[in-house]
Amino acid sequence: MELTEEFITAVNNRDIFTIRIMLKDSLLIDKTFQLFTKMRFYAENRGVNFWSAETEEFQRQPSQYWTESLMNSELTNLVYDFTAERLRYCQDIIRKVYNYPASNQSIQANIPQAQMKVQLVSQGTANKTIPSSRTNASPKNNNSYHFRSIISAYKDLKSIMIAINTTNAWRYDDIDRIQKLSEEIVAACKKIDRR
Repeated sequence: MELTEEFITAVNNRDIFTIRIMLKDSLLIDKTFQLFTKMRFYAENRGVNFWSAETEEFQRQPSQYWTESLMNSELTNLVYDFTAERLRYCQDIIRKVYNYPASNQSIQANIPQAQMKVQLVSQGTANKTIPSSRTNASPKNNNSYHFRSIISAYKDLKSIMIAINTTNAWRYDDIDRIQKLSEEIVAACKKIDRR
């Protein structure tokens, strides 16, 4: 999918509100969120910061209450509170409402099952292998939320690194974003490991 002239104009005019609305709309147009990623990097690579400052944590509804009505409400909230956390929450709701799976197929395609063993070094144990049943965190078990968090953060990290590699330039907030995403991955891993 190509960027629209309207979006390019909004970016050139640094019209943050319009950019946010168009980014929000792209989430429903392309439920793989590839269009969103393309639009996001187009704006960011031109120095437009449409992100809201991270504030206090917002109230998430349990997934059994995720409906089209809640989705529409949360997408509206996203325009006024455009944070990475709220964005991931909206993406999760969209996937559920439209019964659209998280697109981690490309990640899984690059990792053969035989290589999905995780090596740990802890308390003097040189090579403790986690059973494969734990490495396959599927949506059917209680680790699925944390697994999706890891996948989402991984995708964001990958997108940042692709943008850096493409432009051959770092943005000032790249390091902060990489650090925050890495911390999210570590926290999710710890929660999965505790189960």
